[in-house]
Amino acid sequence: MAAVGLLMAGTGLYGILAFFVSKRTAEAGLRAALGANKVKLALWIASQGLRHVAMGLGIGLAPAFLLAQALAGGLEGIRFGDPLVFGGVTLALLAVALISTLVPAWRATRVNPSVTLRR
Repeated sequence: MAAVGLLMAGTGLYGILAFFVSKRTAEAGLRAALGANKVKLALWIASQGLRHVAMGLGIGLAPAFLLAQALAGGLEGIRFGDPLVFGGVTLALLAVALISTLVPAWRATRVNPSVTLRR
C-alpha cells in the first residue's frame, strides 16, 4: 500500500510540474534567450517543484505526528513518533519529488527560444 501511495504521489507531482512547465514555456524560452544555460533552467524548474514539496512536507509532518500518536494507543506494536519511520518516509518522498522534477526540468531545457518568443 505504501508503494502504491508513493507511486500516486510521484505521478501527481509529475503532472503538476508538467503543467507548471507547459504554462511557463514562454518564460523558459525568454530566460534561455537572455542567456540562461540549460543547467540554470533545470535548476529553476527543480527549485520551483522542490520548494512546493518542502512546504507540503513541513505542513504534513505535524498532522502525521499527531495521527501516529492517536494510532499508537489503539494498535499493538506501534511506537509513537518513530524517527526512523518519519525520516525514511520524508526521504522517500523527497527522492520521488526529485525524480518527478527532473523530467519537466529536462523538458524545459529543450525549449527553443525562437519558437517560444514568436507566440
